[in-house]
Amino acid sequence: RGGQPRPPALSRRLTEPVPPTDGAIPTTLPRGSPSDLLVRRPDIRAAEYRLRGANARIGAARAAFFPTISLTGTAGTASASLSGLFEPGSGSWRFLPQITLPLFHGGALRADLDRAHVQKQIEIARYENVIQQAFRDVADGLAGQRT
Repeated sequence: RGGQPRPPALSRRLTEPVPPTDGAIPTTLPRGSPSDLLVRRPDIRAAEYRLRGANARIGAARAAFFPTISLTGTAGTASASLSGLFEPGSGSWRFLPQITLPLFHGGALRADLDRAHVQKQIEIARYENVIQQAFRDVADGLAGQRT
C-alpha cells in the first residue's frame, strides 16, 4: 500500500520498543490437576478415537446378524418407434423387493463379532498405556518445574 497513511494505533505499536526476553519458559503453571492438562494432547485424542472406532466395529458386526432389506424400483417408457415413445400404454415400471437373511455363513459372522470384541480390548489397553505415559510426562514436567 505504497503511500497510504497507517492508522494511528498501528503506528504507535510499531514505534513502541519490544520488551527484552531471555527465552526462558514461563515459571507459572496453569492451575489444576495433571488430568486437566492432558485434555488437549493429540496422542490421547487419537487413542480415544481409535477406541471409539473399535466400539463402532462391534456395532457393525452385530448388525451383520440382521436381515438386509432392499427395495428397487424403475419407471420409464418403451416403444418400437420413436413416435410411439410417449403414447399412452408405452409406460413401463418395475418394482423389486429383496430380503437377504444371514443363515449359512459357517460361523463367519460370530468370528467377526469375536474379533471386534478382541480388537476393542486391545484398543482399551493401548488407550490406558497412552494415558499412563501422558500422566508420567506431565508429572515429570511438573517435578522438573518445582526443582
